[in-house]
Amino acid sequence: MSAHKEQYPVSAKKKTRLTFMSQHWKDFFSDLSHRVKQPFGQPSFIFYFISIILIVGGLGVLISLSKFLKEPITDDDKLSIARSLSTYLLPVLATAFVELNLRESVKRSIRMFALFILVIGTVLAVFSLITSLPNWAKYSSYTGSFLALFLWWVAYSTNELFYEPLPAPGAAIGDNIPEPVGDLDEIQH
Repeated sequence: MSAHKEQYPVSAKKKTRLTFMSQHWKDFFSDLSHRVKQPFGQPSFIFYFISIILIVGGLGVLISLSKFLKEPITDDDKLSIARSLSTYLLPVLATAFVELNLRESVKRSIRMFALFILVIGTVLAVFSLITSLPNWAKYSSYTGSFLALFLWWVAYSTNELFYEPLPAPGAAIGDNIPEPVGDLDEIQH
């Protein structure tokens, strides 16, 4: 076996390439991890996500679910809920994908990840809409909805509209802050 290894040594160039490719994956997972964790420190992001994306955006799904709270759920009801989820997840997927692809600062690996999630989520949604198998429709719409919400979270995690501006360092404790530019000489009394 050692003769086999000596017969086909790995070249230095190939070793470098494998290590280089590994760094791309490390960068991808590091960026993705940052995008997943960062919003938890911003109450405005969390409130927006829950109130607008989940509750208002998912109102059609919530209405479908509320009809079945008092009655047992039939197979037709499962299909109805799955179809509601599928029509909900498609616009969420699309807006998240567009958000990531319009920002020039987003790395190509994150953009391609978004494309991958868009394709998988769309396939799951379409399958859920056309199948007559209630459990398959349910699980594909649940999975697609999770992917859509995850992609939305990743896409908007760095959007500055959801973040509170920080005060100038030292302003709260009376440190000298930069002087404002301009003067008051031109103001008439």
